Amino acid sequence: MNIKWVTMGLVALGVVAAICAAVLVASLQSSSAETTPVSQDVNVVVASRDLQAMTVLSDTDVVTRTVKQDLAPAGAFGDAVQVIGKVLTTPVSSGQAISAEAFTTDGSPMRLAAALPPGQRAITITLDERFGATELLYPGCLVDVLATMRMPVGVEGTQDQPVTITLLQGVSVLAIRGLTVVAAATEDGMQQAQASTRPTVTLLVQAREAEMVKLALEEGSVSLVLRNPHDLAHPNVGGTDLAALSPSQEPSPEPATDGAPAPAPQPHTLQRTWETTVLRGAAVESRRFEMPATSKP
Repeated sequence: MNIKWVTMGLVALGVVAAICAAVLVASLQSSSAETTPVSQDVNVVVASRDLQAMTVLSDTDVVTRTVKQDLAPAGAFGDAVQVIGKVLTTPVSSGQAISAEAFTTDGSPMRLAAALPPGQRAITITLDERFGATELLYPGCLVDVLATMRMPVGVEGTQDQPVTITLLQGVSVLAIRGLTVVAAATEDGMQQAQASTRPTVTLLVQAREAEMVKLALEEGSVSLVLRNPHDLAHPNVGGTDLAALSPSQEPSPEPATDGAPAPAPQPHTLQRTWETTVLRGAAVESRRFEMPATSKP
């Protein structure tokens, strides 16, 4: 009888020990799973092709890929906007991640001049804070250049009126407030700006465009408007005068009877004119011609 009770006690102890061991193993496995971090997916900007040093990065030079966080290189950028418009100081191979080290230089004017592509120029303008939100601009961003001046408008062209035109589209900003596209950048793509009451902005333009900007500065005022760095379109815009700000006096288009949508109203365009003098012997004749509204692509 005693042997029977001893045997049953040993069996019970064995069962209890087995249960305790199972609980301990499960607890250890759960603790191990909680302490092992799960690598998250992150975006990394890489080169879409082999890039040489002094390349001004554009939207077609880079792509964004998703990798595990523990595989992302230190200092890698996660958004293409952070690198578009900047100048590489070291070569980058196709598929290689672009990091802050690729732009690490002293940002000197000599470095900026050496980075200018052949045939292009860097023109610096001083902006009035009234003519644009310059605090939104940064080195490498894309802007449109607007010019406001007095021009002859209308068929007769007898009076000068204030006119605003889109002078240039999709122009790269090389420098602003002392910061350049070849200066050292942090991982967020930003730099420390210098305080200035009249900010200066340096633009990357063609030689002919530099002349246009200079003339617009002499004859009127120039302002910049920020655009999406991925937006490379150049819409056809003809300019705006005072008549475009007033309500249109043209009758509304008649509604379509076949169910088709009514035609959209045509935008207001300027009627600019130019005058020339024709000499025929002793006769002098002046002729006036209407200029079509155009925009520089």
